[in-house]
Amino acid sequence: MEYGGSYMRSAGQEMPLYQYLLLDVMAVIVGVVSLYLMILCLLVQRLYQKTFEGGNRRRRIITMTG
Repeated sequence: MEYGGSYMRSAGQEMPLYQYLLLDVMAVIVGVVSLYLMILCLLVQRLYQKTFEGGNRRRRIITMTG
């Protein structure tokens, strides 16, 4: 005797495991966040270089000539 039809089965039983565990969605989220952080780090690094190292270069030239 069967106590349930095929209509009672979860749709998750027919999904691949990576979709059932939402690994494909997690991969996209991790990729987007990683890309954002990489761009942010590059921008901060360039801003730091232009702000602090640019001033040091001028000081070196002044001390060498003066």
